[in-house]
Order: sequence, then structure tokens, then C-alpha cells
Amino acid sequence: MSRKQKVRQFRNSEWGQEANNAMLKELEDMTCPWGGTMGEIFDATPKDCISKIFLEEKLFKTWYHGRTVLISDGAANAIQDSVVLANYFFNMPNRTIEGITVALEDYYKQRYHRVEMQIERSRSISKIMGVQSRNERLIRHFTLNYLPNWVQQLNVARIMKYRPQIAWLPLVENRGSGRVLP
Repeated sequence: MSRKQKVRQFRNSEWGQEANNAMLKELEDMTCPWGGTMGEIFDATPKDCISKIFLEEKLFKTWYHGRTVLISDGAANAIQDSVVLANYFFNMPNRTIEGITVALEDYYKQRYHRVEMQIERSRSISKIMGVQSRNERLIRHFTLNYLPNWVQQLNVARIMKYRPQIAWLPLVENRGSGRVLP
């Protein structure tokens, strides 16, 4: 199959109005969290506002090229990425393409492992909360009903200790008892 045929097949197979209708039909009898059914919400939504999207859960190895850079799409990670990136740009010794490349390399080195950790955490939580196998149900039941509060607090503290700050503003003082990373 040629590349052109593959592109045409990809565009036609899952993303047309027929695919939307099939998706809506599958979900229309599902109970809506606010009462009624999801079908009632679908019926009240203009058809041109309904689309099926491709959910991409990838952690890319390449984050930059030239002067173009990727930042996270999750709120907290995107803010942290922006702060770290702004700090590297602010502290660049020269404003050349080489200086930009060095700043982007440093940004990648600092942020990659943190983003990777967050993605893995998100996948684990999603699997526990959404999958219906016997093991996941047991893990979910234990986590929600028996996991001690101090274990949950340790996990939150581990995540929250990373707190990048804007380099050219006065640093925010640590008002808590937990350790924070600069």
C-alpha cells in the first residue's frame, strides 16, 4: 500500500462523521453523572461541535528542534516547563542559535525524568481507577479504603517537593515543614 493510500485510509477510517455517530451510539444509553443519559447531552449538542480525537499518551524523546520546543500539556507540568524554560532563556550567555540549543538541551535534561515520572503515575492511577479486572478492583478497593493517610501524604510530599521558581524574582519562602527542591 502506498503512503498516499495509507494516509487516505487513516483519514477515512476513524475520523469521519460515521465514526462519530458510531461512538455516540455506543455511549448514548450510559448514565450521565448529572442525571439522565449521555444521549440527552449528545442530542442537545450541535453536531458540528462533536469530534473524535486521537488520544496520544506518548513521551517524546525529541523535545526541541532549532528554536521550536515542546512543553507539557498537563497544567502543572506545563507551568513547571515554562518556568524552567524561562530561567534557561533568561540565563543564556549569548542569544545565538547555539545558545538557544544549549538552553533547550538543559531544559530537556532537567524536565524529562520528572515528566516521565508523572506520565507513569498518571497511567498507573488510570489503570487502577478505570480498568475492571479483578486485580485492579482489589487494588482500587485497598487504595481507597485501607491505604493509610500517612502513605498518601508521603506520595503527595514527594510530588510537591519539586517547585521551580522564576530566577529573576525573589524566591518564595518555604512556609511548610516539607523539603523542597530549588
